[in-house]
Amino acid sequence: TPAPFYSEVLENHIGYVRVGALSPDNLGALDKAMSDFATKKIDAMVIDLRATSSSDFNLAAEVTKRFVPKGKTLWTLHKTAAHQDRAFTNDRDPGFQGTTMVLVDGETSGPAEAMAAALKAHDQALLIGQPSAGRAVEYSDFPLTSGKVLRVAVGEVIGPNGVSLFPDGVKPDLPVELPLAQKHQIFSQSAQRGLTAF
Repeated sequence: TPAPFYSEVLENHIGYVRVGALSPDNLGALDKAMSDFATKKIDAMVIDLRATSSSDFNLAAEVTKRFVPKGKTLWTLHKTAAHQDRAFTNDRDPGFQGTTMVLVDGETSGPAEAMAAALKAHDQALLIGQPSAGRAVEYSDFPLTSGKVLRVAVGEVIGPNGVSLFPDGVKPDLPVELPLAQKHQIFSQSAQRGLTAF
């Protein structure tokens, strides 16, 4: 099930956003939350990428542009066989420029790993949690005669620092252990009670 977007204001000045699935609807919900945060004088942001997995690098770039200075390269998608690179660059002014923390873990995968690397490099965000999945690659699908599909990695993400995110992923600056079952329980219950109930 695609993870929903979630947001909350913590301690009256910290904006928390759980991006969830990379979708146009969740991008719209992020913009709405950030507009709401602006009226509440939010000066710090927690961006939770622990429920974010997708194969859509374009949407990942659109989310990341809300936090990274204009003109910066977010990441590069490098395709060895095709001898071509595709650079994702921020072409808009960011919507937030305060203190930023990014939550990652083993369920942060694909484009979400590229997002975490870009936020760390350009927004000087502090990454908290566990290493990401190490699957920041672009796939191509090849249908087989058996009806199954063979998925092959055809491109890898190079972070703003020039280092590939495959296969080691993104490492947190501050390692924090949280069992997956407990995280899933918190995510499930926060939709009804809010994070401040924990």
